[in-house]
Amino acid sequence: MSNFNYISSSHNYSNIKHPHYEDVISILDSRNGLNVNGSETTISKDLINPIIKHLQTAFTKGTIHSDTGIVPPGLIHVDNKLVIFERPPTYHNIQVIPAVVDNIDYDNSKNYIYRLPMPWTVYLVSYSVYNDVHYPNQITMYFMSHSLQGVDFSSAQVYLPPLLNFYNNATLCNPMFDSMDEITRYENNVSGIINAAYNWIWNSGSNLDLTMNIPECLFQIHKNPNFSTNPFYDLPGPINPLTFYIDFSYIQNAFSNWEKISINDISSIPWPNPCISERVHSEIQLIGTEKLLDYFDYYGIDPDDVRVSSQEQEETGNLYNYSETKYYKYLRKLQSPPLTFSEAVQRFIDNSHTNFDVSISFDKAVSDVFLNLSSLI
Repeated sequence: MSNFNYISSSHNYSNIKHPHYEDVISILDSRNGLNVNGSETTISKDLINPIIKHLQTAFTKGTIHSDTGIVPPGLIHVDNKLVIFERPPTYHNIQVIPAVVDNIDYDNSKNYIYRLPMPWTVYLVSYSVYNDVHYPNQITMYFMSHSLQGVDFSSAQVYLPPLLNFYNNATLCNPMFDSMDEITRYENNVSGIINAAYNWIWNSGSNLDLTMNIPECLFQIHKNPNFSTNPFYDLPGPINPLTFYIDFSYIQNAFSNWEKISINDISSIPWPNPCISERVHSEIQLIGTEKLLDYFDYYGIDPDDVRVSSQEQEETGNLYNYSETKYYKYLRKLQSPPLTFSEAVQRFIDNSHTNFDVSISFDKAVSDVFLNLSSLI
């Protein structure tokens, strides 16, 4: 990393790709020309991953026409709507106040700080520019077992970060700030977007308002031998599959175990899958009994064997006698299939369609910017 030269670009381009951290690839222009450490060269088409090609063609006006600032190492992609970057394993100090926001006494509440080793991480950030000011919109972060550099994006798997402040689909709940100064204090360029996204995740503190990723992790990992090295493996259970809030004692136990893992081992630790929806417990309730026959088929249950009598149907309103908890667990597995990086990017774009609609009117674009900012103020 000592040989890495930071770059600052004011050129028009749609992505930046770093095959090696030692080589600074600053610009991919319309001629496939690259400026590597100040020398013009030609990029091999083999280096342009299919997901990058998809991103290049996803937006008709995807090029940047302004100074990006000093772009840090690990940048995977940047255009005028989306930034993707990764970070290597490192330690982070996680600060937790064991209360919900409404009950926090900031003068007297105790802060718990955990020094947790983090594996490779990748960040997807959508942003808007209004009156020439850059604003982050949606931020998603995934755990990874290795760098994305030099790998096939279509097979590189990403994982759920079992941290506070995140939803079940690995999207950050943007922090609330007292003033716009906390949003506009970063550099007004892509570099500022990257720094803001990173700081909002790691330097905003945590509380018990959003704990859902901890029980999600517990549900996927609990006593599963494939996860025996994970810090969540030996926590008490079982976990209710509809749970989205847990007591601080679970978090304290998990993070205390997590602190014991060395930075050298952290990237070999297995982690749970991200979920399809932001709030899986709500999604399961919406599904209801829609998948019940699939559930019977999955476990080899004959529906006739569990069908209740006419009298029982009148009394309970149920057609079948089945294990509701086991059925909920089945639904939860459907909500958390393995996810590759390329699928994650596509999902991010699909879920942020208003930010990526290049045909959107100016008035609608401005409205969307302030709608996103309203959650921060």
